[in-house]
Amino acid sequence: AEEDLSGTRIRALLTGQKVIGGFGTFGLGNQRTLEEYVTWSHTNLGGNWDEYLKLHKLTPNIPDGASYPGTNLNFCESLERHPVRDAESLAKSALIK
Repeated sequence: AEEDLSGTRIRALLTGQKVIGGFGTFGLGNQRTLEEYVTWSHTNLGGNWDEYLKLHKLTPNIPDGASYPGTNLNFCESLERHPVRDAESLAKSALIK
């Protein structure tokens, strides 16, 4: 039951669906949007992201025979770093309380 709930929450999070009570500490945060991540990584997260990628002429870089991104090291190494909205705030949020 807990595993099913976890899977439902992660699918909702990645497809932009709302969840009663929100995601709390385990949400996306506020440094970057999911759209910014998908645009940067060219990653299809399921749901409507396929349409988003096509609309923006982005192609997931998944090698033949692989079922997920991250297996093409040349593509990963070619990605440029994009700064976060507020580095100081991000650093403070990462402190163990």
